Amino acid sequence: MPKLFKPRELPVPKRALSPTSWSILHEVDSILADVAHARSLPYKRVRTILNRVPRAERGVDWTERVVLLYGVHRMKASRCASLKKKIAAYHKSHGDHDKRKAFEAALKRVLDDKVLNGHGYSTSFKSMDRRKLALDLQKIFEALNAEGYTAVLNSGTLLGAVRDGDFIGHDDDVDLAVFVEGSSPKERIAAFSRLHDVVADTMPFATDLRFMKNSPSLQFHTESGLQVDLFAAWEKGGKVYVWPHTYGDLSRADVFPLGTQPIQGIPLPAPRNAEAMLAVNYGENWRVPDPDFSFSWSRARRRFARFVDEYERFLTTRKVRQILSLGKM
Repeated sequence: MPKLFKPRELPVPKRALSPTSWSILHEVDSILADVAHARSLPYKRVRTILNRVPRAERGVDWTERVVLLYGVHRMKASRCASLKKKIAAYHKSHGDHDKRKAFEAALKRVLDDKVLNGHGYSTSFKSMDRRKLALDLQKIFEALNAEGYTAVLNSGTLLGAVRDGDFIGHDDDVDLAVFVEGSSPKERIAAFSRLHDVVADTMPFATDLRFMKNSPSLQFHTESGLQVDLFAAWEKGGKVYVWPHTYGDLSRADVFPLGTQPIQGIPLPAPRNAEAMLAVNYGENWRVPDPDFSFSWSRARRRFARFVDEYERFLTTRKVRQILSLGKM
């Protein structure tokens, strides 16, 4: 069997799809129309059909079917997520909004209750017991408060609470901002790192506790399947900083004294002026769902450069100490 071509970028076709190639794509469409049947077929069997399209004719239409096939078989999550964004950007740049919506609807159909991100295929909130998740979240706030930490709803979790009084249905994790002490990035990272032991010691329901490599954050899961991401926040000179979106853009009065926002009818701690923080994070039109929204991580890393650098040094030092403790050096 010939080696399967694995696209990482959108291929640029050298010529238009021929009628024969279109018939091949339509054959694959008929297979994908029945998701259960498509999932029962070996991945390579359907890819072999797709690969009958000459490479010179493989463009966005061909790549869409590859992504849908990845989604059916829950494979290549990172590549699938990357191609999904590039396909959406391609259609947007060409003004093909109907094609973009049709592709996103098809992908949503094959994913069913799963959410696609760069880390894998996760179960979305829409298919979970959100009331129970909100109660779990309340316990987390109570545990942090008991240890002297101030935490608030953050990012997408805050957005869902303010906009809908609920978790965002297609989301799959909870974001919290935890305020830490310190007058320098090094001191703030040291304070944030201590959260690991706090969670381990005070939250027996927390599992899979780990510091994330690609973002200064601490992640864990609850017994009910809730994924929680803790992000560092701090005050400096009367301004508030919250990784990765708010770099002194808000005053202390925008956050304190804390307010509350409901999720499933349960009031949870939130910034006093939640709308102001959402505007910083998502733009002034945050009230209207935007399927094309993309957070600028490169800008965040530039703004928080010293903080990110210190976090990466912390991770390196921590890894070395772990290796030494295991006697591997």
